[in-house]
Amino acid sequence: MESDAQWFEKISTIFKKEKLTNIEYSLKSPEDYIAVKDFPDAFFDLVLVDGLYRDQCAKTALRKVKDGRYIYLDNSDVPYGEFQMAKQTLLSASEDTRYFIDFYPFQIAVAEGLLIQRPLSISK
Repeated sequence: MESDAQWFEKISTIFKKEKLTNIEYSLKSPEDYIAVKDFPDAFFDLVLVDGLYRDQCAKTALRKVKDGRYIYLDNSDVPYGEFQMAKQTLLSASEDTRYFIDFYPFQIAVAEGLLIQRPLSISK
C-alpha cells in the first residue's frame, strides 16, 4: 500500500516494465493506509512498516500478521516520536527481535531496521 500518488505511479511503472504480476500494490488514503481494511486480521506472513503514521501502522501490523510471523520496522533508529512509539509497540509485543543496519552510499547515511517475530498465540 502506498499513500504518495507520485511514488505509486513510479513504482507501478517499474512493476509493469518488469512484468511483476504477483504483487498487489494500491494507492490508499491516509485513513485506509492505517486501517488496512482490505485484508483480515492474521493474514500476512510479513508486514513492512515504512512511510506515514508508523506508530499507528505498527499497531495495525500486530493485528494483520499471523502468529509466529514477522514485522519489519524500517528506520527504527529515527529519534522522532512516531518512529520511537512504533519501535516500542513492536518491542513490547515480542521477545524475538533482530536489528539490521543499512548503508545508503548515495546519501552517506546508515539506518537501523528492526525485525520482530509475533509470538504464537497461547490458545493454539
